[in-house]
Amino acid sequence: MKLLIDMAENNPKQEGNDKVLVASNVEMLELLTELLKEGKLVRVKVTGYSMIPFMWNRGEQVELSYPKDEELIPKTLVVFVYQNRFLVHRVIERNGDMLTIMGDGIYKNTEVVKKEQVVGIVRKIIYPGGRELSTGSKYWTILSRSWSFVKILSKWPLSMGSMLGNVYRYLKKSLKKRRENIV
Repeated sequence: MKLLIDMAENNPKQEGNDKVLVASNVEMLELLTELLKEGKLVRVKVTGYSMIPFMWNRGEQVELSYPKDEELIPKTLVVFVYQNRFLVHRVIERNGDMLTIMGDGIYKNTEVVKKEQVVGIVRKIIYPGGRELSTGSKYWTILSRSWSFVKILSKWPLSMGSMLGNVYRYLKKSLKKRRENIV
């Protein structure tokens, strides 16, 4: 994954005047952390499907700020370093200095990270075409809570679908072996 960074501090609407840097994740860690610690807002282009339905890998950008300890609570979208990659996921649990984090489009895998691995908090999602969604708005709160509820309900059908698929493949393979033994 590559990240597009531009400085959102001065005028985020005029992208033609912003400085744009494209770099690998390894190169980005120090620069991103330094800019955020200086109090700057940073806009990052994100890729991937783990945050569906809020980000669809269609050129969305997120605007980040440096995280305060008291902001690292469940339901907060964060950018963190995990296995030498930057990821944008949601905090689902906090236990002291440890955070359990999961993508919205993922139903069973989580990451457990130290709070020091979190380099930013998502303040805004900017969609292609310029529409912006602030993560501090009432609309965002309603969307997030609704999705959290739907996601809980979807775990059972998704896992059942996976299990039924395994049963189907097993039965298909067994029938094929029986037919081969008959002939």
